[in-house]
Amino acid sequence: MAFYEQRARRNGVAMPVQCILMRQRGTARELRLHYHEYTELLFGISGRARVAVGRGSFPLEPGSMAVIYSSAPHDVLACGEPCSYYVVKFLPQILLIFLFMSVLEDSGYMARAAFITDRLLRKFGLSGRSFIPMLMGFGCTTTAIIAARGVENERDRRMTI
Repeated sequence: MAFYEQRARRNGVAMPVQCILMRQRGTARELRLHYHEYTELLFGISGRARVAVGRGSFPLEPGSMAVIYSSAPHDVLACGEPCSYYVVKFLPQILLIFLFMSVLEDSGYMARAAFITDRLLRKFGLSGRSFIPMLMGFGCTTTAIIAARGVENERDRRMTI
């Protein structure tokens, strides 16, 4: 039986990105399969562990990485010796956004969108480059703030954020 793990919250607001260092000793605990609403990346640091996903399992050794999708019940068990691993939550979605944004930039679409919206945003004291971070802000403010680094003027960048 798997249980649902909620996203960590601080002051009632869901945390967009988490990075947790987990440490386990031995194999003396039972398997506690769980699932949640975000994708996880597991990075092995030291020791050996087994990652149980659904009914199967695979090793997590130092230097190895595992991607676990949100709907997959999973757990991590140490293999007799103490082990350490990082758990990064939500990062894959941010990486996908930057991948698609770089494709749009390379194709020239971003420059066209900035040019088209420049006249409208000038009325608010912003340049057309503020359009994309403002658009991204409707989905995730963290990525919007990161995308605002493309705005050249410091004053415009602060107004965009």
